[in-house]
Formats: sequence, structure tokens, C-alpha cells
Amino acid sequence: MYKRKIIKLLRKGHKQYPTFIIAVSDGQSNKGFIIEKLGYFNPNLSERKFFINGQKLAIWVNAGAKINYSVIKLISYFCYKK
Repeated sequence: MYKRKIIKLLRKGHKQYPTFIIAVSDGQSNKGFIIEKLGYFNPNLSERKFFINGQKLAIWVNAGAKINYSVIKLISYFCYKK
């Protein structure tokens, strides 16, 4: 059976204090099972914290993983801002 992989944001943290993990997960599952963690995003600090491992991201994209639109927006905002 073919299982597609998706690179997406997974919400973690407390009720009024969300943090996000950028991870590779199975496309069929909505329960948040993580195959590999690629980075994180914390929007709650005065200076937003964002980290993503570019080498692991490239490996998964070359393996056929699809990137979620929200992750594309984060990468374009933090990595290409002037």
C-alpha cells in the first residue's frame, strides 16, 4: 500500500501558548504521528523563533514528500525576508 509523506506543522504546547513542530508525518494519519522532526516555530516570544534543518528537508523532498502550504509560508517569510 502506498503511503504518502507530508511535511507539516504539528501544534504542541499549552492551551493559550501554542508552539509548533515542523515534522514529516504519514499523509493518512491525523493523529500527529511523527516520522522525523525537521524544526520548530514559536510565535509567542517577542522575537519569533524559527528553525528548520535544510539538509533533512531536501532529503525528504527528494524522496517525494509534499510540503504543506503553511510550512511553505513560514519558510518564505523567515528565509527570504529582506
